[in-house]
Amino acid sequence: MSSLFNHANKQSQALQRDLDAFAESPERTPLSLQGQISATLTSFGRTVDDYAHATANEIVPERKEKAEARVAKFRAEIVDAKERFQRLKKQREEAIHATSKQELFARRPQQEPASASENPYSGTMYTDMTQSEGLEKERDVLHRAGHQIDEFIERGRLVLGDLAEQRDVLKRTQRSIYSVASTLGVSTDTIRMVEKRALEDKWIFYGGIIVMLLCFYFILKWLG
Repeated sequence: MSSLFNHANKQSQALQRDLDAFAESPERTPLSLQGQISATLTSFGRTVDDYAHATANEIVPERKEKAEARVAKFRAEIVDAKERFQRLKKQREEAIHATSKQELFARRPQQEPASASENPYSGTMYTDMTQSEGLEKERDVLHRAGHQIDEFIERGRLVLGDLAEQRDVLKRTQRSIYSVASTLGVSTDTIRMVEKRALEDKWIFYGGIIVMLLCFYFILKWLG
């Protein structure tokens, strides 16, 4: 259970660092950082759920009470982080919208109202302004698509990290089981059978990684 607490604590610290970096300049923050924050929130919440489940199975009252307080603290941090993240994203969208609006007005041709109807190029100016608005809408669409791609990439990276960490935990557990089995005098055939099953599980693990990478490839290809 201590490993889950340490992992959740690291995720909490990483989340706060990313939010602080986002808050320094919301308008200039790369989309990859937003995707990283979203993925960290998801992973952090999952870790806290696992920690809460382990806490419920704790039989020592003192440890259980301490762990429950930690779970409550982590859940409060998640709620605060989500609210702060939403505020920062709103600030970023408002800043980008204001900048785009200023750029659009800067490109708009300046002309006197009285001479507007007499200007033979007024139709052309209106067309240019319409094209500018169309380009602005297209840029917004590309902006949202890029944001989604960054989120998919970051989530894939965190999933791979979680899988690697789980593999290390399974390896340590496997070594402990072998040690206990040897101490209890379990037969060599039984240990070999367990090793064979572990090898099969390893191939399933790597196969799952390959399938996940292929899914991300087709998602990126479809969004692109």
